[in-house]
Amino acid sequence: MNSATVFGNLQKRVAAVRREIVRRKLDGLLIHDPVSSLYLSGFPCSNSLIYISRSESLFATDSRYITKAQTSITHLDVVLMNRDASAEAPKLAARLGTRQLGFEEQESVRFFRTLQSGMPNVEFHEAGDILRNLRMVKSPEEVAQIRANQKLTESVYKQAISDYKSTMTETVIKKIICLDMVSRGVEEAFSTIVATGPNTALPHAVPSSRRGRPGEFLLIDMGIKANFYHSDMTRTVAIGDKQKLDSQSREIYEIVRQAQELAISKIKHGAKCAEVDRAARSYIAEAGYGDAFGHGLGHGVGLEIHEGPTLSPRSTEVLKEGMVVSVEPGIYLPGKAGVRIEDLVVVTRDGCENLNRLPKSFKFIA
Repeated sequence: MNSATVFGNLQKRVAAVRREIVRRKLDGLLIHDPVSSLYLSGFPCSNSLIYISRSESLFATDSRYITKAQTSITHLDVVLMNRDASAEAPKLAARLGTRQLGFEEQESVRFFRTLQSGMPNVEFHEAGDILRNLRMVKSPEEVAQIRANQKLTESVYKQAISDYKSTMTETVIKKIICLDMVSRGVEEAFSTIVATGPNTALPHAVPSSRRGRPGEFLLIDMGIKANFYHSDMTRTVAIGDKQKLDSQSREIYEIVRQAQELAISKIKHGAKCAEVDRAARSYIAEAGYGDAFGHGLGHGVGLEIHEGPTLSPRSTEVLKEGMVVSVEPGIYLPGKAGVRIEDLVVVTRDGCENLNRLPKSFKFIA
């Protein structure tokens, strides 16, 4: 699969934005965020503006990108702008007679103040959720790319586990994983987490010079990025002699595994994100480890490694068919051990498809 295929029907995405503009009684939507721009244009660019009105669609970029953009983008009118996008935006809005303008509220204060000063007669409306909501529901092409990425992630992981030796430090294991990714023509989706022993109790552990010891856990949280899309997966395995692993470590592994399976069974179109989170969280709490699971159950994965929706106690979102989310409960016992198991699933009408194929049964490595 190539990047042209994965972005699918870009005209359809622009049309969906336009319908929201009309529904919200806006004259247009201004898009500056590079990821949102990529989603609508299919063109990677560090400096661009997309302006979608009720009748026109413009893609503006500076001289560094304009030639390539003109030959790559066919569904938007491509125009040249100066590098200062915040100064160029009022010109685009004025050109199209904008009075009610939607904008992405995550813009910097400087960018927004420049917009305001350049458009004194324009009323601004927060509308970043238009793109967020569209991006949450993946097209079949997007799902296919994420599925392929997840399959490759598992392959890299299996190779790392196969190559594991007791003399390897966490840092060395990470280097082996990263070099394998490079050899396969992909890159890290995020900074790979490799943790052993008490470091597994740190949800965002940074690989160190520590070596795993018999009777300890090895946790690897990793993903790849290919054709702009991400994958994400976590597995926890035990090191060495079965006789040296204490009963509590084995216990928390099984609790996390069962909590994850329970949460996955609750995922379907129409399910509330908070209730899916509650399924895993309640199971872990009833087992006596409620205080040891502090983070959310999961998050959306796509053009960004963390995007909507969010599976957490505070989420007000509802799952929809086509969303891709991680499911990653954990138990963390500071100074001793931690377990996290993470899969990616795509929401279907009646349930979900797990994009992971690696078994989650308790595993020892030499």
